[in-house]
Amino acid sequence: MRKPVLTFLVMILATSLSAQDLVIKTNNDTVQCIVVDVTYRFVKCISYPGQEGPVYNILKEDVYMIRYADGKELLIQTEMPEEDAYHNLPLTYTSGFRGIVIRQGDRELTKPDVRYIFSNYPDALAKYNSGKSMKVVANVIALPSAFALGWQVGTMIAGGQPNGTVMIIGGAGLIVGIVLDIAGGNKIRQAISIYNSEIKATSKLQMNAGFTKHGIGITLSF
Repeated sequence: MRKPVLTFLVMILATSLSAQDLVIKTNNDTVQCIVVDVTYRFVKCISYPGQEGPVYNILKEDVYMIRYADGKELLIQTEMPEEDAYHNLPLTYTSGFRGIVIRQGDRELTKPDVRYIFSNYPDALAKYNSGKSMKVVANVIALPSAFALGWQVGTMIAGGQPNGTVMIIGGAGLIVGIVLDIAGGNKIRQAISIYNSEIKATSKLQMNAGFTKHGIGITLSF
């Protein structure tokens, strides 16, 4: 009886082990994990066999290839766009149900992507981080406040007696949450504006070498 059970357990173990993905890095190190996403900047993984997180990031530039559990392979180095293709491209944004969506060229950026791009622009990064923090606080305040206010309004509509104190607190919290969300969005837009202004100023500074009336020289244009 033990032999069939042991064989069954070995088969389960073998199947489980074969279900993991393999990240092969450019330095020939390998990482066994479950790949959950590949963004412009990162390969997002969760530890195997802990398939419920936490998610950790591997820099995409450090990854040579991903070998998936089903045998498919993705060559990251050939898939990753050339750095010059996006160098100094301005950022654009749209506001909607998903909040502020930031793009660079044709790429939609994740929060780690944006922070990486802003890493050399401390003013823009500070504004962005402040804006994201304000939006988080806004959600923490606004969502329960809206629920409390809605509950009291529903009670009133149903003919019951609403709690006036709860309505006031809920309404005030909702207003504060909305104000913080708007302010946070404005800071994120300011961060984008700072970055775009910086790269615009940098792109105007050009160095040209060539012949002048005084001989060979270098000219700077602003």
